[in-house]
Amino acid sequence: MHKHSAVWQFIRDFVRALGVEARRFAVWSNAIEIVEQNENCLVLRANNRRIVADKLARTIKAGNRVVASFDSIRSIDIKYFCTGDGPEWWTVSLCLGRHRRVPIGKTSDDAQASIAAARLSTITGKKVVALT
Repeated sequence: MHKHSAVWQFIRDFVRALGVEARRFAVWSNAIEIVEQNENCLVLRANNRRIVADKLARTIKAGNRVVASFDSIRSIDIKYFCTGDGPEWWTVSLCLGRHRRVPIGKTSDDAQASIAAARLSTITGKKVVALT
């Protein structure tokens, strides 16, 4: 019976470690990259999605879908996450109201998140807010 218990403990520890590594891989494989930028347009690739901030149309699109108008955006939010034993990451999102957010993307690189938030702020005219 003691041998059986040790096997189950090994399996639990192995699955737990595998989960930590899977989360680490998922976060490290995410990025928010600037693909194109000019005075009227910002194009980001965020977690395999194309995000376009169009200053002339005053809209943010994810793919072909408008996800927010500039007028509906209250702020560009950046938030830090850490799971304790797992990796850390940052998210960038559009705050449209008290409880409504449109996620832009997440990254394990704090500079990437800060730069993307700052560029979105510049083109939309909205402030960047660091959430805790």
